[in-house]
Amino acid sequence: MRHADTVYRSAQDLVPSVWNARVVLLTETLFSEIEAYYIDRRSHPVNYENCCYVAAQLRDAVSGEFDNPAIKALIEKLTNNKHLRALIAEDSLGLFLETENYIRDVVWGMVNKKPTSLRHLDWLIDAVRDEDLRLIDLVSLNHDTSLEQAFTSKAIGFCDGFGEATNGVRFWQPDRLEALHRVRLIKLHGSIDWFFIQSERKVGIPQVDDPFLHTAPRPELLVGTFNKILEYTTGIFADLH
Repeated sequence: MRHADTVYRSAQDLVPSVWNARVVLLTETLFSEIEAYYIDRRSHPVNYENCCYVAAQLRDAVSGEFDNPAIKALIEKLTNNKHLRALIAEDSLGLFLETENYIRDVVWGMVNKKPTSLRHLDWLIDAVRDEDLRLIDLVSLNHDTSLEQAFTSKAIGFCDGFGEATNGVRFWQPDRLEALHRVRLIKLHGSIDWFFIQSERKVGIPQVDDPFLHTAPRPELLVGTFNKILEYTTGIFADLH
């Protein structure tokens, strides 16, 4: 359900939003379109990444961010559904943006869970403790913080590109990754604990639950397929790539 801060969360005690049914309807319709596209390629799994990519293309085309003439035909096809036709006529950009946010928020919510065990990372802990390995770079596409939790629980130092906490936030300092650190953790697709701190105009990892930090409503994550390539050149991801 859509919260007052615009984030979609799995909760039943929130005030119902008109967007809930709208984004689910468009998401289900997009999944059907994508499945039909890949019907002859059964080995290609259709998942949330595909759906987020298409939603992002719709949003970019309607907003004018990126010209995409092919999207016009898809929008016309979507309007064959009488319910979507009315929603698209009313606010197409809002519908496409909200659907993209919905998919991103579902991903965030599902990944943002404390693991019951970190034993599956014992092999990596052993490797990092191997003194014969002088420099270790761990490059991850995952959004979760399992690696950070595993290293912290075993008192293993590592550099993730964020500095020491200042006023309750570890701010992004990309130069730290250029310095000599034995273990570097590089998360190319973002992390569930990275937030844009609006008051500082920087990305940081909040260390305290402070409502006065004025963080962006959702974390810095790359979700989708080919749209990620474009996002590699923006914000914190430009530093990482």
